[in-house]
Amino acid sequence: MRRNSSELIYKMAIIAMLSALGVVLMLYCKLPYPFASWNEIEFSDTTILVGYVVAGWPGGIAVAVIKTLVHMLIMPQSTGAPFIGDLAAFIASMAYLFALVISSHLLRLFNKGLKFRLVGYVFVAFFVAAVMTIANLLFITPTFLAGNGTYTTCFNPNSVEKVVTALDSLGFHFNYFICIVVIYLPFNFLKAALVCGVYEILFNTLIFQVLKKNPKVQKFFRKDSNKEIKEQEDK
Repeated sequence: MRRNSSELIYKMAIIAMLSALGVVLMLYCKLPYPFASWNEIEFSDTTILVGYVVAGWPGGIAVAVIKTLVHMLIMPQSTGAPFIGDLAAFIASMAYLFALVISSHLLRLFNKGLKFRLVGYVFVAFFVAAVMTIANLLFITPTFLAGNGTYTTCFNPNSVEKVVTALDSLGFHFNYFICIVVIYLPFNFLKAALVCGVYEILFNTLIFQVLKKNPKVQKFFRKDSNKEIKEQEDK
């Protein structure tokens, strides 16, 4: 009973710290995307990957929900539809988490060494890019560019016309579907690949180093993470 309480408290503390870190990354750690200047690459979803390792998919969801809610509370809303940016960020976080569950539990790519982990990261990046491109196609981009403070979709001809006109003025002379795919598919793939790269280089390495050296900490982590650590040590 005492161990279960300690484990719960430990995971709650980690989730709280990851959520706070996620908010900081959302606010201050951004890179410009030169091919579509209104898009920015930020790394807050790295905390989703860490939350998944620490506490499974419930931990990942908790980090995503908390960091999104905190960001909504502290950031002033623009004149557009309320919280559309935060909704888009939350959808991206859920896409990361769902892709991680598929690649780690169904495809078993994260417990077979670095090469298979890299394949897993490519899968995650493609999955997130596809989900976010579809979301932008359906409602995110039309809502952003509607300019009237309401949510709208691609099924509204007036919204589609506004998007095409706005993108045409920026040099994207294609129809609506091609514009969205050309802009958002490579952007979201690059962003997801960088997020996975940061996780692999920094957080993944640091987590495993801590777990190897501190058995008292290791017991609080998920069993499949501990199994991967043992396999890495055997190699």
